[in-house]
Amino acid sequence: MPRHVGYLFLSALVLVVPIAAAQDVTAPVVTHTAPVAGDTDVTTSLVAVFVHFDEQMDRDTYAGNVYLTVGTAAGGTRVAIGTLHAGGTYCGLALAETLEQETIYGVHVTTGVADLAGNVLAAPYTGTFTTASAANEDTDPPFVAQTTPLAGAVGVPVDMGAVIVTFNEGMDATSLTGAVSLRVGLTPDGPAVSLAGQSVDGGDCTLTPTELLAAGTVHSIHVTTAATDLAGNPLPTGFSCSFRTATAGPDLAAPFVTSTDPGDGATGIHQDIASVRIDFNELMDIDTYEGNIALSGPGAGVAGLVVGVSHVTVLLSGALATTTEYTLEVGSGVRDVAGNGLTTPHTARFTTSNQVPGERMSWGGLKASFR
Repeated sequence: MPRHVGYLFLSALVLVVPIAAAQDVTAPVVTHTAPVAGDTDVTTSLVAVFVHFDEQMDRDTYAGNVYLTVGTAAGGTRVAIGTLHAGGTYCGLALAETLEQETIYGVHVTTGVADLAGNVLAAPYTGTFTTASAANEDTDPPFVAQTTPLAGAVGVPVDMGAVIVTFNEGMDATSLTGAVSLRVGLTPDGPAVSLAGQSVDGGDCTLTPTELLAAGTVHSIHVTTAATDLAGNPLPTGFSCSFRTATAGPDLAAPFVTSTDPGDGATGIHQDIASVRIDFNELMDIDTYEGNIALSGPGAGVAGLVVGVSHVTVLLSGALATTTEYTLEVGSGVRDVAGNGLTTPHTARFTTSNQVPGERMSWGGLKASFR
């Protein structure tokens, strides 16, 4: 065989030798928490605590390894957690109790937390924050921000499964027992719809009927002034709204975004806002939020999501630029509980102000329901 032919043959063999991919051996890192480590004057009605990592994590390692204590010691008394929300790069702890005033709390992550490659934290993490004094506590009354179904809605599926009253802040669950009702007809003394249960999660009060709602019928939602927020402030006036159910059949209607905060076209928005909120007209599949909601513009970054069945709060990872337009987009991959997606993506644009940047707003003051 000529020498040059042999050389070409050997070269071909060299080209097909597989090259092993680099293995991830880098330990994950806690990048920040919410409330931010060192925060003071954090509201005692804090809804949730978040821990954010620098990479995709093994969500199954969060439970028991991410927790909150009274005081800074990792072995201190743990604060009761209602729900643990396991995000790809963050872990959220929904608090099941009201925090104490003027108290230091510790946010802890153990070395049991691992990334997708199995690498654990190199060392335990602890961050602290301090709650506000009575003088700085909440004195603003709550209000009903939205209902699901929406007020005045028609063609509501009889099998929607739940009716939700969403307040603007976390509410005292005990005060809502008897203060929130679902009735047949328009009046608060009409026949009560039989409920399998009532639950409160942050600012969401969910009423679960025992059976299908009556078809083609007006139903009403009522909230009395006995409803109070976590600081004890009552609803200033009673609230009522109504909706009409469909005649029959499954839910085939596409969901839609009812509002965003900041709203589409809003201007003069402070660049240090900590979050944006999206509300929908019906019960949504919360597993479809992640990956289908984006904020674009200079410095825009999403640190995590506070998910609700009819809304989602997008937590921002840093301050925005001044006098700049930002675009919030909700993709058609977001679906309702019946599997219907948005007909088209929803887009909302807002513009920041030209104010001189100051201290960034803390998520510790965020009043948003957590699910």
